[in-house]
Amino acid sequence: MTEAYQLTSDTAQRSDLSQAGCIGHLARVATINSRPVSGIKSIPYESIEARIESKLEASLIAFMAIEHLFYPRRKKGKIINDRYDPREFLYKQLNQDKIEFIKDRASQIPDYDFTLVATPNPNNGIFQANAMTLKRLAIDFGEHQPEQTLVRKAQVFSGYNISRLTESLTPETDPIEFSVIENVAVEAKPISQQKRDLKGLQKEAPFLGIPNFIHTIGYMGALRAQGNKLVGENVEQLTETRLINLEEIAPFAWRGIPEIFIKNSGQLVIDLSLTVHDAAVRYAIL
Repeated sequence: MTEAYQLTSDTAQRSDLSQAGCIGHLARVATINSRPVSGIKSIPYESIEARIESKLEASLIAFMAIEHLFYPRRKKGKIINDRYDPREFLYKQLNQDKIEFIKDRASQIPDYDFTLVATPNPNNGIFQANAMTLKRLAIDFGEHQPEQTLVRKAQVFSGYNISRLTESLTPETDPIEFSVIENVAVEAKPISQQKRDLKGLQKEAPFLGIPNFIHTIGYMGALRAQGNKLVGENVEQLTETRLINLEEIAPFAWRGIPEIFIKNSGQLVIDLSLTVHDAAVRYAIL
């Protein structure tokens, strides 16, 4: 497990990121100081692009911590090098329609903020994953948390085809997939209503979806790389993600869907959430 998760933007130039030959790209990132995520207020409309730039470095630090799990035929750190400018992938994938959508959300939602997430792309030809890979991803993340990861329901990994847990809306095949995950979750409602609400929004924004398993862990890793310790009050609210795009499964006498969150104690939890309960949902721009 790389130590990249432990790095903040202040130390990134001394990390494996610079050794991978990417520092020339990252040097162009806007020098906007990141405050703790929980303290960020609504973002001015005109500063969305600058804020995306300011989050690029943290997203790549988190990416480097997990890429070897999904690209085992490449040496660790090889995706980000002088051949690949991550910004080229970023601005091809995060097009103007998506940026305008983020601006609209920021203008409408109080305390709106988002996290830029970089993850291995399941549409890339060398991507590999299985249930053990995803479980390893979750357990490795917990190595740098105050408590080890708790896999409360192993059926999260065994109850779904791996392609459903890792699928993405993006048609791109770039080795790095960029997504924007909202830090503010949608209010709790019955899951059936959440699905209807999302379907309605997708008529105007087909790129809006629910983060997959890898996106979710990448989101938490990017938050941590920004300097958020992911422990204490409001951490569960900041990280809770229910994968409502997946089918309900019934391994017991009740039906559920995967739920991933970090407890206020700092422990990552992988669980199944009862579908009869109201669910808060976290959107991703994919």
